[in-house]
Amino acid sequence: MTAALRVFFASAVVQLRTQRSLVLVIIGIVQPAVFLAVTLLARGPASQVQPAALALGICVVGLWGATIWQTGFVLRGEQSEGTLAPVLSRPASLGAVLAGKAAASTIRSALFVVPTIVVAMLVSREPVPVKDPLALVAAALAVLVSAAVFGLLVSCLFVLTRAAYRIAEAAAYPVFILGGLVVPPSLLPDWLHPISWIVSLHWGAELLRAAAAGTAVPANAWPMLAATTAAYGVLAAWLFERMVNRVRRDGTLELY
Repeated sequence: MTAALRVFFASAVVQLRTQRSLVLVIIGIVQPAVFLAVTLLARGPASQVQPAALALGICVVGLWGATIWQTGFVLRGEQSEGTLAPVLSRPASLGAVLAGKAAASTIRSALFVVPTIVVAMLVSREPVPVKDPLALVAAALAVLVSAAVFGLLVSCLFVLTRAAYRIAEAAAYPVFILGGLVVPPSLLPDWLHPISWIVSLHWGAELLRAAAAGTAVPANAWPMLAATTAAYGVLAAWLFERMVNRVRRDGTLELY
């Protein structure tokens, strides 16, 4: 366990030092700020938009986009640099390497997204109230863990297919709406509601909003967040095993 933790933290540090991309600036700063500004400016006198709930939803939107385009392409980046096969061929804990990189990428994304929303809300003179700080911190940590686990899943999937960029494009924006991250699921047709249930960040956003407003947490929010995150972890482990097999047994990883 100690060796795995050392590998995890070493991989995280390397990822933080080496990951440089303008995409993160766009997804983590420009896009959330534009979404928030457009929505707030478009409000009418009878608008029911709650600025605090909107800001927290857009925080999760920014984290989702960064997870897809940053954490999801961690292994693709290693592949393009020609370092993926050597890393996977070493006897060190391969899962710890990938987990460290995914965690670091997720944390880095959050460090871009959250301050952007905080500054934007202060400039608009509509700061987010925090009625239950401990619950908000717990929900935020759970969201980060879930995003990192989903990043593991996406990263393993993207390195196994040539359609990675097309999948990323298709997965980003529909989830903003269908996952209920910005638009409340109650405004969607009933037959679309189950889609939001399988998006872990939907439940994370529910927890964040409840903690900020000091309202009761939906009874199924924590269990569903845990269940969806665990499902992502199981799928990530399965894809990870396939990836390792292609390196060690088949030698076909570079064909994808």
